[in-house]
Amino acid sequence: MAADSELFPVITPIIKWAGGKKKLAPTIEQAASNQIDFSTIDTYVEPFAGGASMLLYLATKYHFKHQVILDINPELINLYRQVRDHLTDLMTGLTTIQATYNDLPDLTTQKENFYAVRSAFNQGILVDEASVDQAVRFMFLNKTDFNGLYRVNSKGTFNVPFGQRKQVNLFEPANLTNFSQLLQNTEILLGDYHQTAQYAGPKTFFYFDPPYRPLTDSASFTSYAKSTFNDDAQVELATFTQQLAAKGAHFALSNSDPHQSDPDDNFFDDLYADFTIQRIQAARMISARAKGRGNVSELLVTH
Repeated sequence: MAADSELFPVITPIIKWAGGKKKLAPTIEQAASNQIDFSTIDTYVEPFAGGASMLLYLATKYHFKHQVILDINPELINLYRQVRDHLTDLMTGLTTIQATYNDLPDLTTQKENFYAVRSAFNQGILVDEASVDQAVRFMFLNKTDFNGLYRVNSKGTFNVPFGQRKQVNLFEPANLTNFSQLLQNTEILLGDYHQTAQYAGPKTFFYFDPPYRPLTDSASFTSYAKSTFNDDAQVELATFTQQLAAKGAHFALSNSDPHQSDPDDNFFDDLYADFTIQRIQAARMISARAKGRGNVSELLVTH
């Protein structure tokens, strides 16, 4: 559908997420537009939803008839489903947990509160709890933990430490309400990206933002799922994009640029040789150390 920025307000991501594309979205759109006419797209599919920055940017601009987001993280999917289906209860829970935290007298008691919520959240993970309360805990931890990270241990439980924030604002009511309205037209799926193959067609656009191929041994610190997305998984994903292209679907895919650490590493250049590969500049904001932040080159594969 044609772009009309006046019909929808700007909606920003409701959580902080490693590798989020909020700032990079316009650059990705512009680069992808060299091959893709977004005004002809009816269905938008994002198989690695994360913070949903690209969904928010493109869907509010082009007003797709249908949207599909999917992620392998059950807590993330539960959050988005609760935003869509139980907004009032979610906002009530967020208001309560925020007031409880902000009214505590010092960081010592706030730290105790954080770890109590984290413990309850992990109990929810262990029993596959899909509820408003679990979504409230998720958003609370995202805004009060260290650097907005989501990381789990080998057991699948959340283990990011306290972020030492004295006051937090967990949500903006208008923004969360607008996000909920956008999600009314969105399928929210839990699982593996292969599920989205059914949506492939000439009027479908897929945006892939998979776990990035690490450039260093320590780069996987922000891993958000128990399984590692290794080189074999990257190859499998590339095969999937070829299958989509054969059905006439359009796609864009982001990943790390191996040339950042090894100019002779042509892993992705070889893997996506049949498609267009562009290198774009991106800011990396989530890092354990400030000196680890800054502009880096990323790959954008388009078809």
